[in-house]
Amino acid sequence: MYRMSVMLHNMGKYEEALEISDKLVKLEPNNARYQDGLGVTLHEMRRFDKALVAKQKAVELEPDNARYQNSLGVTLHEMGRFDEALAAKQKAVDLEPDNALYQYSLGVTLHKMKRFDEALIAKQKAVDLEPNNTLYQYSLGVTLHEMKRFDEALVAAQKAVDLEPDNARYQNSLGVTLHKMKRFDEALIAKQKAVDLEPDNARYQDSLGVTLHKMGRFDEALIAKQKAVDLEPDNALYQDSLGVTLHEMG
Repeated sequence: MYRMSVMLHNMGKYEEALEISDKLVKLEPNNARYQDGLGVTLHEMRRFDKALVAKQKAVELEPDNARYQNSLGVTLHEMGRFDEALAAKQKAVDLEPDNALYQYSLGVTLHKMKRFDEALIAKQKAVDLEPNNTLYQYSLGVTLHEMKRFDEALVAAQKAVDLEPDNARYQNSLGVTLHKMKRFDEALIAKQKAVDLEPDNARYQDSLGVTLHKMGRFDEALIAKQKAVDLEPDNALYQDSLGVTLHEMG
């Protein structure tokens, strides 16, 4: 039953996975694995309050299990309870310091809390442990960018793109850093790639428009920014961005 629940979860069949996980927990309420499995599926279904209850139970049953501590931290982070998330994730790292996933996870929460120096240490550790992990390279670049260490951010962002060139998120991130470095021609290439990969992503359309605007290519900037607004008409940021270009065009 447990294997079936995991398989269904991995297939994205969360309702079916949840049904089995519920049965498992009722049969063995003191089984930490079943509690965490239930919590993970509830988390994916964005039922965070119930996910938290199950994951806390798993941690109570096996407090020295790093996987369950990190899993608890992930849900607490999603709920905006960052201090508690940090405590759980730090516990996971303390238990398994050479686990790249837990280092990365800790870094994500530290970054969200604007504790960038500490976030950088954790994310760098994750990259050192798994240098070919695209997500960790990208995430490292995001923190370095936030710290205005753009040359280093560029290295990490480029590494992510080299590892996974068809990922729109990584292409746009590379473009954002190149734009900040005033390397607009290169930024445009990366951002255009992101838009080509995901043309219905408002964020990438607006990002492309920002660089086109900076290059004085206002007609093209207008098209991209208007597309962003069409996709997310209630997004004030995109509305403002469009207004800037319209104002420039008189």
